[in-house]
Amino acid sequence: MKNIILATLSVFLFASCEKVTGELEVLKTTTVDSKRDEVTLNVGTSDAELKFRSKRSLTLEAQGKKIKIKLNKGTKFPEDGNFSFPVDSLGEDFALEGSVDKNVVYGQVLSSSEVCYESIPYTRCYRNGCRTVYRQVRGYRRIDYRINTVTQTSTVDMVQAGEVVAIFNSDNTDTVRDVINYGMCNAGRYDYPYPRRY
Repeated sequence: MKNIILATLSVFLFASCEKVTGELEVLKTTTVDSKRDEVTLNVGTSDAELKFRSKRSLTLEAQGKKIKIKLNKGTKFPEDGNFSFPVDSLGEDFALEGSVDKNVVYGQVLSSSEVCYESIPYTRCYRNGCRTVYRQVRGYRRIDYRINTVTQTSTVDMVQAGEVVAIFNSDNTDTVRDVINYGMCNAGRYDYPYPRRY
């Protein structure tokens, strides 16, 4: 009979990152199926990473080994809050349960300018007539933004046959640029006194 694993995951990258770093403590040697490959985790504590390829697909890397996890279509990992993924939503011999605790500290509003591009229409004439064409013109626009500090923490309990066999802990903090408002693009215009002929 296949093993059932219940895990409580902290997923900082649920929000925006590509990986979550943490620590995996294996309390009891355990073997799981990972995409038809058996992976054995040995007793001990080691660094661990959760790497995301998408919101439905991730890999747990620890002890030089990889456990691949993929959810069925229509299901994805949350950015914050509780989640529960039974065996039939993974297509593997384990289930996932857990929660993500996300905290955002908002920074003060700042202003600056950035490069922008605008499509400027003008008339181009040929021997058989004229038509309107567009040119991409470089300009600048004002932006208002904040630098927010985002913290997401979690504890992972891996349970096999009703027994906790491993614990994953993570506490990740990152800074995120949050744009509040974009101003108008002030691109220079090329105003021709008469239509150009080609």
